[in-house]
Formats: sequence, structure tokens, C-alpha cells
Amino acid sequence: MPTPAETARRELLSRLARMPMFAGLDGASLSDLADAMQWLALPGGATLFDQGEDSDALYVLLHGRLAAVHIGGDGQSRALGAIAPGECAGEIGLITGQPRFSASARRSRFASGAPVALRSPSGRVTGVCERALA
Repeated sequence: MPTPAETARRELLSRLARMPMFAGLDGASLSDLADAMQWLALPGGATLFDQGEDSDALYVLLHGRLAAVHIGGDGQSRALGAIAPGECAGEIGLITGQPRFSASARRSRFASGAPVALRSPSGRVTGVCERALA
């Protein structure tokens, strides 16, 4: 019988393999990516990242829901959409190497339970993808 940790890892690898961003990676690369990830739980009112911060990591939402919010020049918040389980956040800035210019990711007011996400530092993500494409 698998341990809870083995079951969680198998679920994580399965989710990563189904994500369009990682669909072309082989099993070893997916395993390397999973090894590089750190688990995060967001308490009520928490912000995953803010607009303008350095794009230092990729996030994969496992449970809960996040709101993507843009702060305009007038200081007003504008909802851009939702980030659902199985979706990435922070990938645009990671790909472009630019600060997070378009949005903040915050716990949604409509989510029940604390969102759980995985954080992978940018160097680990790009290293895994570069090795897989080599």
C-alpha cells in the first residue's frame, strides 16, 4: 500500500503531465520539476505575489482558487479572472524575464478552504525545461 507521500507525489506528477506547459516533458524531467517544487498554503487574505515584483518563480495551483487582479495607474483594482486548480501563475514573467507587470494573484473571496500551490524557483524550472529540450 502506498504511503500518503507516495500518493501525493503520484498525483503531482499526473497533474504536471496534464498541464499544457509541461505536456512535452518526459517522466524524468517531470520528476526533476516536482523535486524542485515547494509546497505553499495561503491563509485568508494572503497574496501569492504582487504586480511589479521580480518574476522569480512559477506557481502551480493544486487546490482552491486565486484571483488575478490588476492595479491601474489610478490605484483601482480590476479583476482579470480566476486561477483554478491545475493552472499556472507567474509563467509570463518567468518566460519574458520581466517583473510581474500585469497582475497580482490573491486568494479569491469565493474560495472555500486555503489555496494550496507549488512554487518552483525560476532557475529550476528553466533548467529542467532546457535539459528536456536539449
